[in-house]
Amino acid sequence: LWSRGLGDVYKRQIEMLVRKTSIAHEDAKRIVDFATAMRQGFDKNDIDIPMSPRATLNAAKLGMARNSMSFGVKVAYINRLPNRSADVARQTAQRIFG
Repeated sequence: LWSRGLGDVYKRQIEMLVRKTSIAHEDAKRIVDFATAMRQGFDKNDIDIPMSPRATLNAAKLGMARNSMSFGVKVAYINRLPNRSADVARQTAQRIFG
């Protein structure tokens, strides 16, 4: 998805999530895809606040606790965004997590 071409950084982010949370590799990949999309959205001025590594880690932990990665990103990140940014983030989350 958005991760193509990011190489080692992308792989290290996934590995960090798996190592720190024991999250399934595929779930970690989706969360990193979402975080990458939010950072790219910030660069394009579509999102007011980029997704930090800490928010990414918290999203994984919350998603595992509720067995819903979309719940994790909503609570750890989307709920903290202004309305316009939150709308963009929700649409992106829907595409990535279903």
